[in-house]
Amino acid sequence: MADVVVVGAGVIGLATAWHLAGDGADVAVLDAGPLGGQSSRAAAGILGPLAESRDDGPRTRLFWDSWVAFPDWVDALREDSAIDPEFEPTGILRQVAAAEREDLKVSLAWRRQYSPEVEWLDDADPDWPAAIWSPHEGQIRGPAYVAALAQADAARGVDIRLGEPARRIRVDQSQVVAVDTPRQSVPTSTAVLAAGAWAGGLLPHAEPLPVLPVRGQALALKAARPPFPHVVFGPAGYLAPKRDGQVVVGATEDAAAGFDARVTFAGIAALADVVRSMSPELLPLPFDGAWAGLRPATPDGRPLLGPWPGIGGLIIAAGHYRNGLLLSPITAHIVRALVRGETPAVDLTPFRPDRFHRTH
Repeated sequence: MADVVVVGAGVIGLATAWHLAGDGADVAVLDAGPLGGQSSRAAAGILGPLAESRDDGPRTRLFWDSWVAFPDWVDALREDSAIDPEFEPTGILRQVAAAEREDLKVSLAWRRQYSPEVEWLDDADPDWPAAIWSPHEGQIRGPAYVAALAQADAARGVDIRLGEPARRIRVDQSQVVAVDTPRQSVPTSTAVLAAGAWAGGLLPHAEPLPVLPVRGQALALKAARPPFPHVVFGPAGYLAPKRDGQVVVGATEDAAAGFDARVTFAGIAALADVVRSMSPELLPLPFDGAWAGLRPATPDGRPLLGPWPGIGGLIIAAGHYRNGLLLSPITAHIVRALVRGETPAVDLTPFRPDRFHRTH
């Protein structure tokens, strides 16, 4: 028996479980394994609420609210974990291509509503005559963050069961009563569906959730020290330098790959072009590996957050696409409020999990 069963051991599931366990809840996390799922362990760790946004809408406000929560979130995480997730507000420099110059210059007005220090830079670089400098954004180390959350979960007594994929959320008289795996049934009155790209098929008594996998590939180069102090975004990708000199280069987007999470030669070639176009001086650096993950995408790019109508105890926290790490604190806060029967501080109307269903 568990008070809450969280389906999915990516950052959303692990963060939610840790936050709920802080209230004394008995929490179990189920996943086919490994920790970090697909998208979380493959993420570059960029925390860019403004860099990841093209306009000022509900998704951007959700991004920003989660970013603001990050410092206190990480401080609390360090109390339960000996692993440093390398949270650093290094700033993000966005290179501006000629074709997007006017649109991005107009966007400064809404960007400065969140962060007045955002600057437009002309002649920022010989290859990039314009850029946007956003000093109050940053990054975290994806694998270290996953490991820190897992260790913090263990410190709070969360039961993480890897190799136990959820096969069915069982409902009786419109109330969650258990989550079934191939080997057991876990009785519970509350299930949080945070299974990333696999969340779509686990919704009971309804058509599948519109969460589809989009393969993202990344690679790493290794320098003796970080070649620059901040994250760099460009029209075709990004460069994320880490403390130890590793530079993460990302990322491809391939919706046609389905659930194939293999690295491809075409993906590596595309990422090499990202380096060549954004910072060619990095090309002589040694190759330090490549990987791929499956991002959980929704049709409108917004996550699915909130209770599922008509089924008591079923909460959806899925479809975070490439922003699971960024949105992990705010998602955990939202789910905790819902489990406690409280109204979340965020208006969930734009993120209703049933907004694509005919019954909505």
